Amino acid sequence: MRLSVHASLGTPGSPSQAAVDAAAVWAADEYAELGHDDFAYSARELAATYADQARQRRVMVLAHEDDRCVGLASVEFPLTDNQHMISVEFRLDPEVEAAPFLDALWSGVEANAGDGRDTVVTWTPSSRLVEDGLRPKTGAGLLRRTAGNEWFAARGFELEQVEVASTLQVAESLGRAGELEATAAAAGEAYDIVSWLGPTPPELLDAMAVQRVAMSTDVPLGEIDMEPEVWDAARVQGDESVELAMGRLMVWTIAVEKATGEVAAHTLLKCPDLDRPEVAYQEDTLVRKDHRGHRLGMRVKAANLRQLAAARPGVRRIHTWNADENDWMLAINREMGVPPLRRWAAGS
Repeated sequence: MRLSVHASLGTPGSPSQAAVDAAAVWAADEYAELGHDDFAYSARELAATYADQARQRRVMVLAHEDDRCVGLASVEFPLTDNQHMISVEFRLDPEVEAAPFLDALWSGVEANAGDGRDTVVTWTPSSRLVEDGLRPKTGAGLLRRTAGNEWFAARGFELEQVEVASTLQVAESLGRAGELEATAAAAGEAYDIVSWLGPTPPELLDAMAVQRVAMSTDVPLGEIDMEPEVWDAARVQGDESVELAMGRLMVWTIAVEKATGEVAAHTLLKCPDLDRPEVAYQEDTLVRKDHRGHRLGMRVKAANLRQLAAARPGVRRIHTWNADENDWMLAINREMGVPPLRRWAAGS
């Protein structure tokens, strides 16, 4: 077994061989576990992500068996905030035994940490809901037992939180969206709805920076040692420039309080146009604490679904995931016709 370490993965237009190898392993791992590779990063997306080292240092550790890449650890070291933390994604070729390759990849992560960080967070996908399994510290949800999950437990990782992953079928939910939006509007007449495609308009950058800070603190995080993230207009623009380089369209809807002009809620969909044109990802949805109770979450999500359908009629499915204890958001998903399908786990 051989490890290689990469701080650069080429450019979006010319990904390196390491990016190509990592993308192939990522897709194979998730297809074996989930039955699809909709979440897997393409070589283009990995190259674009790794080109951005301004607010986090990124390292890709690859494990090779002979001439074949069979595993990866994608490591992020935040530089602007949460400097006590490391975030790691592990993926393995489904044909290899998990433990020896996770051992090797972990040694590569440790060798490249080197700056006194004391918290490691990793997310693990799981293929299905189970009636018996590993229960997180939050007490909400169960995770299927696998060789990989047992390896994490043996290494001292604790299962902090389980997220419910769901898939919305656009054609089935679109008809319901207009009715739900109209009902929600009656409960929130003090707010205007604003939507756009692509980067945030300049006049909204500061407000959306405030929303991003709230997104890092106001959603359920279990006991993960997460500090508030530091966002400003420049960081919003930098983050969105990476999305553009990845070939992703951003689809935004916000709720603005009429009396104050304050952004009260937002939701974001991302479309990987160049690699998976039938797929969209439901990213942030947040209603500020002092604006809750007006059905703004439902209103912005329904409006954004309609905007997506108009702008990208080829999108067939939207993947979303929420903390298993986030009853409020899961209830919105159920109203929109999105059943829970799978679970993801956060360990630290």
